Order: sequence, then structure tokens, then C-alpha cells
Amino acid sequence: MSSTYSSKSKPYTVNECSICLSALKQGAPILTLSCDHKYHFQCLMSSIRAHHKQCPLCRATIDESIVQLLAASRNDASYHSSRSTSDDLLGSNVESSSGLPTISVTPRLEYKGQSSERPSNIYGLVTLQANSTGHYSPSSLSSRVPIDLICVVDQSASMSGAKMILLKETLTYITEQLTDRDRLAIVSFDNHAYDRSHGLKQMTEKNKHRLHRVIKHDLEDGFSTNIKRGLEMAIDLFRNRQGENPISALFLLTDGQDDEIQDYSQTMRQVPANVVCHTFGYGPDHAAALLVKIAESGNDGTFTYIDKYDAIGPAFAIALAGLLTCVAQNIRVEIEFNHEYQITHAHSIYKHEPERLPSSRIAFKLNDLNADEKRNLIFQLSVPSLRGQTSIQDHVIGHVSVQYVEPNTNRTLRTTPAPFHLIRRSPMSAEYLRVDHTLDVQRNRIETALVLRQAMEEHNYNLSKALLRAQVDRIKASASAQDPFCRQLIRDLEHPYSTENDYRSTHHNIYMQHATERGTYSSASSSSAHVYSNPNHLSQIQNYQRQNE
Repeated sequence: MSSTYSSKSKPYTVNECSICLSALKQGAPILTLSCDHKYHFQCLMSSIRAHHKQCPLCRATIDESIVQLLAASRNDASYHSSRSTSDDLLGSNVESSSGLPTISVTPRLEYKGQSSERPSNIYGLVTLQANSTGHYSPSSLSSRVPIDLICVVDQSASMSGAKMILLKETLTYITEQLTDRDRLAIVSFDNHAYDRSHGLKQMTEKNKHRLHRVIKHDLEDGFSTNIKRGLEMAIDLFRNRQGENPISALFLLTDGQDDEIQDYSQTMRQVPANVVCHTFGYGPDHAAALLVKIAESGNDGTFTYIDKYDAIGPAFAIALAGLLTCVAQNIRVEIEFNHEYQITHAHSIYKHEPERLPSSRIAFKLNDLNADEKRNLIFQLSVPSLRGQTSIQDHVIGHVSVQYVEPNTNRTLRTTPAPFHLIRRSPMSAEYLRVDHTLDVQRNRIETALVLRQAMEEHNYNLSKALLRAQVDRIKASASAQDPFCRQLIRDLEHPYSTENDYRSTHHNIYMQHATERGTYSSASSSSAHVYSNPNHLSQIQNYQRQNE
């Protein structure tokens, strides 16, 4: 059926993007605006970057949060572009049960070649790219993996008024997004913890109705704050549940900190290995450092700094989008080089074995990967001298493969080994000694993340800021200094903050996003982190906004 809009060259139909007039094919990232008109993700992003903030068809104003995310999303060659022909030759992929490639793997080295007459130390990179699910709609993806989710929420006195109203709206929204294959529990806390749902409940229509009443009538602002009590109750629910869904997660939101000093080490050791903890800090009084540690020790979770009360909903929506699009779990990235080549350093927050380097082999362990996500693993490699040996024009010096579990089928899959190529000869021409641009961008990303962690652990405010200034100088001196993403990193590191709390909370959030390469809600002063937003996040935000208009 044709819409009322028409083009002189070609009539528009509901199955076409009215910006490029091409078909809205299944598998391509698609966004649906609040007016229900659909566009290719890239087309709408280009339109907004050209300062068009209205629907091209009906001229309805596009929601400002969508405008900001699309305007900040990256699509340049160094981060989100399609792989080049040479990348396709280097990479490997494996098909999922749906027949689509689940993960593609691309290895890179800092240089195309190195002298064969002398040893050196260079950087290496392995990029994992998860496939796209296309346009995301929870109701339409009946085959998605079911989840167990526990929301642990602050109901202390400081959450009264508008914050509690918004929190209730958000919990109601989460309830509605789940199906009868999912299970949800709600735990609230002040100075005590309360199991509001009486355990994990399947999200049947009957149980949804019951939870709506609980959310509306039982969540009321209470007294002081004891985050640990809420966490302990949620962890007990996970450990004592009867059976479990393939995806398990804990959402923790608080606007304060414990009234008494608590030791969380024993508590977090009790978190089951398959439960990922995502933490959300709202307002000026939350303990950002604590929430980061809870997320990190909660199986590579995320921390989100919510700088304004109406961002609570979008923040939860983004985290929920990740859970509903998980494509791989228990990921093991296995890198092996010829014996004389040794990995000397691993630059990542992810655990690896062996822990002690150097070694010719290394295996990184990642908890999960969601649709449209990337992971870039950086390491350093000792390159030996080949003096006395015949120069080799194109030498395969190692391979990388990825083993993971596909959550839909619980099958263990492995990618085809992808080779690392390095030309060895002497003399070496300049073209082979140019720094790989993509690798240099990723080196700046992970170095910035590690410096941010160091700066946030530095209690002296002036010394903390000095660490960030030094990192700015290093980025400016790098080969990829003019890359748009690197320029965004510099702007974020140089951003002036009105208070030390804003400085630390925002940078804790930026650190977590750059370290994990997983998108969460970001404030306006952390534009570099918007690179991790994807169509699934935007679709969930739109769904939330439509249901709460």
C-alpha cells in the first residue's frame, strides 16, 4: 500500500526508506520514529547530521534524545564502517542457528611489515563484531533468548516525589517488555530489603497485573540506605531459584550510599558466574566508585551515571535492549603465535590466561556479546630477529579463533582460525612501516580507559586532573590524533566540570564504557561514549517514550 507521500522519480511505499528510496530489507538496521515512519539507521543519522530534526514524511518533531544519540553515533571508517576487502580475507565468521554470521573476527598488527634483521615490539589487535538483528521489536522476536532479571531499587527517603514516580514508570515499562518466557523479580531497599515480587515470576499477563499493583502501591519512600541488604536478597534469589533462563542479570539503582561503611567483597563473591550486574547511580550523592566496583565484580557489568531524573527510563531501556539481543556467551578468544613470537602485554580489562606473560599463547575471557556490538582486544607482541634466514614476503605468524556458546541453542561454536600476516625482509620500505589507523584508534581508546581508572582512584583532585591532561597530550601526539573519535576523547577529557562529584561520576561512566565497549546512557559531556550506541538501544528508548507519553 502506498502512503500519501510521493516522489517525482519513484512513489514511496511503506516498505521503503523515504530518504534513500531503497527497500527496508530484513537484517538492515531500521529505526521507527514515534510517528511510526521507518527509515534506515544510517539514512536517518545522515539526515539529522544535516540538521534535519523532523520526520522526512510527516514533519513531526523527532524526540530530542533520539536526535542526540543519532548525531553522536559513529559511522566513520575507523569504527563502524563495513570491512574492506583485505579485512574480509583476514577475518573469519561462524553462522548461528538462523544462518546469519553471529561473530566475525578480524586480526590486525600495528605494521604490515618489520625488518628481518632486528627484533622489535609491536601492537596487535583482534576485533570481534556481533551480527545485527535488524530492526528490534521485543514483541516480534519470539525466538529471542528468555531472561531472568532482578531489579534492585532504592526506596530510601531521598527517592521521594518525582524520582519515585519515574522509577515506578520505568519498572512498569520493563515488566511490559518481557514475555511469558521471561522471569522478573523486584527487590527494594531502604535500611532493610523487601522482596516485592515474592521471587522470580514468569511474566504471564496474570503476574504482570500483580506486579503492576505492587509497583503502584508497595513502593514508597522509606528511611535510610543500605544497598548491601538489597544486593544480598537479590543474590539469594538467583542462587536459590528453581531452574534458570539462559540470560541472567541484576539491575541496581540508587541515588545515595550506605549510611554505614560496608565490605562488599564477600557479597560479590556470591554472585553466580552467569549473572551480570548493571549498576545505575542517580543524583549527587551516589557512590560512583562503589557502583563501578560492584559492576566490575558482577561479571563485567556496566555502570551508568544518570545526571537528570528523566534519564532513568532511557538508561534502563538501553540496558534492557542489551539483554534482549544477546547473541553469544562464555566467549573465549584464543590467540596463538609461532613459538618465537611472544605476547608481552595484554591491554584489556578482560581476564586472560596465562596471567603471567610473555607467552606465545593467550586466551581472553568475555562474558557475553550483544547484537551490533564490537570488542577490540589490544596486546603487544615481541617480534624476533630472522637474521640468517631467508626473507619472507608474506609470513603467517599466528592465528586467532573464538569459541562461544550460542544462547538460543546452547551450542558451543568456534570460528575458523584467522591468520596474522607480517612481512619480514630487510630493508623494509616505508609503506610497510605506517601505523595501522584502526589499531591506533583502539590503542588510544584503551589507554584512555586505563588512565581514567587511575585518575578516578587518585583522591587528590588536582593530581587526578593532571593525569587526564597528560593523556590528552599523548592522544594529540598519536598517529590517529585527527580521527573524529580521538578528537571526541580529547574534548571529553578537557571538559570543565562545576563540581568534583560531576567530574568523578561522569568519568567513572566514561571509563566503564570505553573499557567494555558497551553502550549505556551518557551525559552531554561524554560524547565519545556515544560511539557504542546502536539501533537496538534507540528502538528501546523510543518504545519507552511512546508508552510513557
